Amino acid sequence: MRRQMDDLTEAASSIRRSVVRLVRRMRLERTDEALSLLKLSILGMLYRKGAVTATELATRERVRPQSLTRVLASLEKRGFVSRQPDGADGRRLLITLTPEGKKALGADIRKKEAWLAKEMEKVLAPDERGLLLQASRLLDRLTEEG
Repeated sequence: MRRQMDDLTEAASSIRRSVVRLVRRMRLERTDEALSLLKLSILGMLYRKGAVTATELATRERVRPQSLTRVLASLEKRGFVSRQPDGADGRRLLITLTPEGKKALGADIRKKEAWLAKEMEKVLAPDERGLLLQASRLLDRLTEEG
């Protein structure tokens, strides 16, 4: 039992290091340096989930509402998000992704994916690419929300 836990801890450590290195490397491929990881994460969540309140965003992103206020103001200033009254409760504001925000997110994603595809083709054999795809599905299962 102890050996199995040591093996799992070692595997977890190795995966964490690899994911961190991949994220750091992909950061270099950003299309817009002003779009921090938090901002990109917010745009991505709005793309996937649709309109949400600032409180929901703060909870999902695990940031303090005060910090989120500044980030949302920056995104709104650039035209990437908009705030509109909630039709069900006029006291609440819903944050939505604008077409300009969707365009910025898409450009960032395309550049990162192009870099990764090129590196996979250059470095990995076809069967290794298949294994990596399988591993990505397993990582998705580990990180599913809810």
